Amino acid sequence: MLREGTLDSATWNMVRPYYDQPITAPLGELKYITELFPTMGSFPVSAEELAAYEPWSKREVDRFFNDYPELINLKPILSFQTTRQPAHARIGCALTRYNDSLPMVSSQFSCFMGSTIIARGEARFLGNSAQWRRRSASARMGAAGTLTVGNFSLNTDRGLLYGYFPASTPDTGPAPDWRRAGANTWDGVLYEFNAGSHARGEVFYHSRASETAYGARSVIGLGKNLRFIAGASRAALSASGASGAASYAHAGLTVNAHSWEAGISTGLDRADYSAIPVSAYIKHACADAGIDASYSKIPASYKGQFSAIRDACSKKIDNNDSLRGDASVVSLQCRLPLRSNVRSSCGLSYYYTTGKAASEGFAMISGEGWMDYEARYSYRMSTLRLLDNHGITAFVVRRFSRRFSGRMHCRSTASGGSFQSVSARLTAEISPSPQSEISPFIASYTGIGKREISLGVTRKQHFFERTWSEVTMEIPVFTTFQDHWMINAKAYFCF
Repeated sequence: MLREGTLDSATWNMVRPYYDQPITAPLGELKYITELFPTMGSFPVSAEELAAYEPWSKREVDRFFNDYPELINLKPILSFQTTRQPAHARIGCALTRYNDSLPMVSSQFSCFMGSTIIARGEARFLGNSAQWRRRSASARMGAAGTLTVGNFSLNTDRGLLYGYFPASTPDTGPAPDWRRAGANTWDGVLYEFNAGSHARGEVFYHSRASETAYGARSVIGLGKNLRFIAGASRAALSASGASGAASYAHAGLTVNAHSWEAGISTGLDRADYSAIPVSAYIKHACADAGIDASYSKIPASYKGQFSAIRDACSKKIDNNDSLRGDASVVSLQCRLPLRSNVRSSCGLSYYYTTGKAASEGFAMISGEGWMDYEARYSYRMSTLRLLDNHGITAFVVRRFSRRFSGRMHCRSTASGGSFQSVSARLTAEISPSPQSEISPFIASYTGIGKREISLGVTRKQHFFERTWSEVTMEIPVFTTFQDHWMINAKAYFCF
């Protein structure tokens, strides 16, 4: 993604594994986004929600990004590849070799045993270490509910009370590392059930080397458009013992009216009833236009050791956990069609605490016609000027015929008020047949005291309707970056 000029270096380090094997939206894997960015809210993951975008053609994918513009910057780690027929299992494997790392082999699988049991897993092998992630087995028990054992997704409060888990102390050796599920990953047991036609509940138990948590939550429908949320939980840092434990009471309310949606959530820590965190949002969507606004506040006296919002504030403001006052976040995103084939969107997030503040924003315009294009400006500014950065990203796609098109990506970044880098990639996409695509490209990078040009090619091949592969090779022309070559080979099988 960094090569394609769509993400900054900090985000790249977080999402790099998903560049090799992307998150597949049609399979409901967008729930994994909450592990990477807990404060982004929720996205469609159920079959009913995703049915609105089938058969996931280019038009439906464009409409999807128009409905969720916050995901546009994550395009390189999202996949919309799917099959027209349901599959009993899906297996993916990838071999990756970057210039700054050892070769890595990764694999993932999803196995559907009828309509009752779903098993998922993901493994990565690097050198003498191995990591097994996103391992889970779910059993659908009809009216009794669904039981998930292993890693599960739980985004109950948009990051207000939970969503951030400190990284476990790295174990040494391949065997202990194999058991680690990764930071910000729920690990344990989740039981979901319906209590009548207007209520549903969930009970969870989470345990890792660094912390434990357990609790229950219910969502009760009060009429057609109103829902009430209530629950209780307890969490503790394992290293701190009882002194690091906290008990929470959860409460929330959401309302839907036509194209509007609004909600508020809060919680109480039994150790301090006066410290009440709160998070509220309002959304409006109509055709190609929409607005999404939110406000969150974490009081200074609230511990918030697992709060994703508090963690985001500390990282955005000064890249540490030195917040001394209330932590607050105000966010606003809107999208507006300028013409029938021209769309625009913009967003602003403001983080502030006593004596410190930071802001992030973007503005984007995209369109279709003689050529497809997208231009985006983004910035980040804070009271710690060293963290300031600006970026301009643009891509243009021109389809000359059914089997030939050209694509260009460009990105320029500046950090701390000075030039940082400029990268560009020019790609020719050639489709000899509907099942095959060859894409030679030339890429350039110019940084402070560094300049490089590389050549590469990507080959995509559909062997069958449920089997496809992709291979990318890139080598440098000069030797500015030693050992800069890269290979990425992927294969997917559905049966």
